[in-house]
Amino acid sequence: EVETMGFAVNGKPRGGVSLLLRKESVLDNRSLVESIIKQAATTIDRLQVLFELKESEKKYRELIEKADVAVAIDDPEGDIVFFNPEFAKLFGYPQSEMRGKSINDLIHPEDLEWIKPIHNKRYAGDKVSDNYEFRGIKKNGKLIWISLKTGLYVKHGSIRGTRTYFWDITERKLNEITLENAKEKAEESDRLKSSFLRNLSHEIRTPLNGVLGFSSLLDDPGLDRISRSEYLKIINESGEQLSKIMDDVMDISKLESGQVKVEAASFELNQIVRTLKTKFESKCSARQLDFRIIIHPHVPEKLKTDYYKAVQIIEILVSNAIKFTSAGHIYVNISPNDND
Repeated sequence: EVETMGFAVNGKPRGGVSLLLRKESVLDNRSLVESIIKQAATTIDRLQVLFELKESEKKYRELIEKADVAVAIDDPEGDIVFFNPEFAKLFGYPQSEMRGKSINDLIHPEDLEWIKPIHNKRYAGDKVSDNYEFRGIKKNGKLIWISLKTGLYVKHGSIRGTRTYFWDITERKLNEITLENAKEKAEESDRLKSSFLRNLSHEIRTPLNGVLGFSSLLDDPGLDRISRSEYLKIINESGEQLSKIMDDVMDISKLESGQVKVEAASFELNQIVRTLKTKFESKCSARQLDFRIIIHPHVPEKLKTDYYKAVQIIEILVSNAIKFTSAGHIYVNISPNDND
């Protein structure tokens, strides 16, 4: 007598188990036969579950292969055991070169330092974040920003590795960095403006007090001629200081609004030398400072740049040097740069 038991997956027959029994055996030991049939039924159930799992895994792999998101599975050592075409495309590798590669080779070394401890904690059973961002390295060496979602990959009840989904967020990240840099520049600009206004207030107050204070002293009818001449000199110098401060404010305003234009033209070096000597020799002499202009022999006699801007920059530097030098010397050294 033949007893056959079949099984199916998703309604499709997948196999069966046949038992060939002698009629005498069935009659003599029916309980044994029933036990064998039950064991066969259990085996069939297990086979059916196994086939269903294989079918499910096959469908999952087909979906992942066609997905438009990068997916990879790596083992506990970080070696890639499965990936889809999008994953290879994300990092710029042909699929043949991606096989056997380590996931660690695709992560920037600085980011790998903090990713590895998270990876180890996940395998240890600790609760860690499944989402984070890092810098990836493409085959051509180009850096890209990547966002991922990962989790343990469990198969047949045991942990086989991690399954991870990857997204390229380079454009978004670069925009964020650009905005952050712009924010920092704006904040720095605000700080500089505040500092400038504080300094400007101090700079204006000193010459303004000189003008107001000594102007009132000129009303004294008993003031002698020498004192009057000295007071007028102080008022004149204070007025020049105020005028210089206003010029500086206007220059800063033009710089911020982009209205400063550089007009390059040829001129003789001696023009700058004469201008500087005329303006600063007497001032340095009055403060007992040694003022010299030193010209390197390789500097050409004719230069081409914006003459007035060049003179203005040097004048500012020398004026500050005079202001903050109580004794000694002030040298203006004119020499070619390393590129000339």
